Amino acid sequence: MNTLQDILFAVDHIQTHIEERNDGYIEILSGDLSNLLFFLYHSQLFQNAVTEDRALKLIENHIDLANEHIYNMKFAYGYPGLMWLMTFLENNKIINSPISESTTVYVENLFLKSIQTNQKDKIYDLFYGAIGKCIYFLECEELSKIGRQAIESTVNYLNSSKIFIDNNKISWLDYYTSNHDKTKRENKEYFNTGLSHGVSSIIMFLCECVKKNVLTNICEQLIIKASNWLLSLIDDSFHPLMFPCKVLIGNDLYPAEFNRKLAWCYGDLGIALALAKAGSVLRNQNYLNQSLNISLNAAKITRSKLGSFINFNNDTSDLCFCHGSSGNSHIFRELGKFFNNETLTNAANYWLDYTIKALNKNKITETCGILEGLPGIGIVLLDQVASLQSSTINFTWNKPFLTSLTINNR
Repeated sequence: MNTLQDILFAVDHIQTHIEERNDGYIEILSGDLSNLLFFLYHSQLFQNAVTEDRALKLIENHIDLANEHIYNMKFAYGYPGLMWLMTFLENNKIINSPISESTTVYVENLFLKSIQTNQKDKIYDLFYGAIGKCIYFLECEELSKIGRQAIESTVNYLNSSKIFIDNNKISWLDYYTSNHDKTKRENKEYFNTGLSHGVSSIIMFLCECVKKNVLTNICEQLIIKASNWLLSLIDDSFHPLMFPCKVLIGNDLYPAEFNRKLAWCYGDLGIALALAKAGSVLRNQNYLNQSLNISLNAAKITRSKLGSFINFNNDTSDLCFCHGSSGNSHIFRELGKFFNNETLTNAANYWLDYTIKALNKNKITETCGILEGLPGIGIVLLDQVASLQSSTINFTWNKPFLTSLTINNR
């Protein structure tokens, strides 16, 4: 296991290699805007004036860019992500949001209209659809009238668009990624189990709605029946994992070698998170037990066992948050803390150790962005530094990635 000194060396290596694209966009998950999450966390942990200055300059630059993107309604690449970030930073008393009250009311109305358009287009997606915009509203200390209306509208849409698998199981077709999937079967949408675009993200979102007391009865019923559906998909053919990433109508499955993953974006870890959250919010011991079993099974898997269902390119993508080792480490650490389970914490350390060792060997191909770049790797390492140093800093940067298992609203 790497020492604190090893981790600090890796953090320093990452900090000096992160670059801004200066591409003129506002991307909370993968662009310059997401870099500042790393810089702010770093500056708080180490009282570092250099990374604080980089973060503040990024905030200033993106506020200047904001008006150019005010009609870009995608959470991942538009104004909703910027609004989430400003609200998050203000809630954490890092900055006072520079966005005026009148602008806030104006863009919240735009978000509501965009959510209604997403519903017509059948796009619930975290990155591109209705759920992403609701992530901003859920971050607000107090829901505005528009915010409550937006979340209620999204919950009602999910309720009306659900597909009954049987009386006790429901799911939702993923119209967004199935229309962009090069491997899709002709004229067939699919159900997506993942955390980035699928049913696991819906469950996590609905759990947050329950915590905010929004349409609680509807949300709880949707959570139960969606969780039941996920559990019905356990299949030995996906060994050493347990779940498919995508399911076609009629439970027709893609071949296992193309349909299983150990990652944040797709696969068993996101399902484990969703069931843990559902079990916690609903006080359902079965979901908690199932989540722990799924997590412990995933903890047995090492890099050498991943085989053909993950691509290793010996570059930054192997280590990234989205579909690489640092994302695995982060999720195992969240699950380990939640269940107070040493085996899961050891799995988190295994993937962290692999990440640090590989940083010295792998080609750095992506220096920007939380999802697939160095900042995402770095911010996972910062979490471990904070833990080893018993830091009191509570920088919940992972909220937009739906990996937080905290029960309280803040």
